[in-house]
Amino acid sequence: MSVLDRVKAHYGRNAAGDGRASIAVPEWGEERPGGTIEPLAIYWQPLTLADLRQSRRGGQEADFAELVALKAEDRNGDKLFDLMEAPPVLRNKADALVVTRIGLAMLGSIPTVKDQEKN
Repeated sequence: MSVLDRVKAHYGRNAAGDGRASIAVPEWGEERPGGTIEPLAIYWQPLTLADLRQSRRGGQEADFAELVALKAEDRNGDKLFDLMEAPPVLRNKADALVVTRIGLAMLGSIPTVKDQEKN
């Protein structure tokens, strides 16, 4: 097996489910009976360089609004956001700290739900 075949196989294993990550977002959760909030669970497949390139604006570093809109999925793997509608809302009408926390998790910079469950 060539090196490139091993590279693709590694990504394929991760993208097939082994490497899918998630984060709980209580700020965007849904209220349940009794007044409790069920955090929104956001899932994503491992990032590729193409994802990072698409999330950049004008050669800048990653735009978290674009990245979150691009990668966020529900538990079933369905996209959470429309790529035309979501970035302006996430950029201009959402809490920057929440969007940044999700974006950093997608970049692997902060612990995800799976990481936190291990502790």
